[in-house]
Amino acid sequence: MASPKQVYPDMPYFQVLTKNEERHDNNDVSYIRYMEIVVFGSVIRIDRGKEIYVSLMMMMMMMMMMMMMMMMMMMVNGGRVFPDASFPGFDIRNNGLNVRVATNFSLVVESDGKWTSVIKIPAAYEGKMTGICADADGNPNNDMTTKDGTDVSASPYKYDLVCNSHQVNDPEDEL
Repeated sequence: MASPKQVYPDMPYFQVLTKNEERHDNNDVSYIRYMEIVVFGSVIRIDRGKEIYVSLMMMMMMMMMMMMMMMMMMMVNGGRVFPDASFPGFDIRNNGLNVRVATNFSLVVESDGKWTSVIKIPAAYEGKMTGICADADGNPNNDMTTKDGTDVSASPYKYDLVCNSHQVNDPEDEL
């Protein structure tokens, strides 16, 4: 969905990815199956139902955090809920109906675990972004571009063209 166009030496690199799925035999609507935030060598996955998985860069840290999470995990209305947690460079919080991931450089990603997601990009990244969330330069007139930079704003299929150009192969999909 969103990532910087390139690695900038003075700014952390990150990716926000979304896996969509169809539900209820409705081909016209896609729902969020999960979101992944890749930052600081870690992968934070927010699954359907707001289940959170964190894969940290260092194995020892991962084992320690997993033990802490297992001890802190609660069941609420039959679903797993993680209390607020802090990790090196980012925090995970429950924010009303959403799960909120906030980094120490002001990237904020929220998901309700069903169909809504919000990505807030720090001002330093304006004009330096790519993905279906566009370049974040504040100009909506240049947002309909494919991954290779082709302007498709005049096409009646512009949304399909933009989204399909940013599609990522998922190793979890069956071949």
